[in-house]
Amino acid sequence: MAFLVVICFLAFITLGIIGIVSAIRKKPAKIKFILSLLSFILMIVFTVVAGNSDSDKTLQTADTTTKTSTNSNDNSTTVSAEAQNDAEQVKADAEAKAAAEAEAKKKADADAKADAEKKEKEAAAIKAKQDAALAQMVKTVDEVEGITWYQDKEAPKYINENGIYAYFGIKDGQITSGLRLKIQYTGDSWIFIKNYVFNIDGQKFEIDPGFMGAERDMSTDINSPGVWEYHDETLNKSQIKMLTQLIESEKTIMRLEGDQRKEDRTISANQKAALKRVLDAYIAAGGEV
Repeated sequence: MAFLVVICFLAFITLGIIGIVSAIRKKPAKIKFILSLLSFILMIVFTVVAGNSDSDKTLQTADTTTKTSTNSNDNSTTVSAEAQNDAEQVKADAEAKAAAEAEAKKKADADAKADAEKKEKEAAAIKAKQDAALAQMVKTVDEVEGITWYQDKEAPKYINENGIYAYFGIKDGQITSGLRLKIQYTGDSWIFIKNYVFNIDGQKFEIDPGFMGAERDMSTDINSPGVWEYHDETLNKSQIKMLTQLIESEKTIMRLEGDQRKEDRTISANQKAALKRVLDAYIAAGGEV
């Protein structure tokens, strides 16, 4: 189309120049008329062709603009849809995360509650066991020191009685004394005890009362004469183990060994049972073994 416009334009110029030359040379009027008519016709053709070309360009430009606008609108619509999808996905992810966190918190709270209830039940069971064990004991309260002492009902009540027994003290809900063992001897004459030797089913153990030996005392009542020797100490873990073996033994002989003489005594079944009750109560009350 552009090529045709150029041809028409050149032809129009050419005819115009020929017309001018003919006028100068005074050519016949008929030739002038024909040249003018051809120029007029070419001018009209040029105008029409140029108009069509501009119209085509305008239409092409308008079509391009329309297409561009359509593509832009399509792209805008696509971007908008993608942005909406992204926003919805973000919202869904946030809701899923919140739901998961809420579920995790709910589970954690339930586990914590169950754990607290379990610990509470365990503590209640331990307390009940302690109370039941201590209920069997004879207790003596030291109001000055604030200690409550527990021993078995089979333990000797006075110092001038033969026996072996265990006991412990509790202050402010805690055992403060450890597990203690006391051995008592009473008779008409002194042994001057330097050592206690135990034969537990053929296995020997010793308790050393120290350099000075067992403590000694004697009656001042002429109507009830007698002497007594005793030893009282806190047992360590190995001695508690020895006491456990004594309690479970078939036969245990305790020898009171002195400088001049010795005396053997067999631990009775009642004494073993009393030692076991105290040991059980001591452990139930939180004592270490």
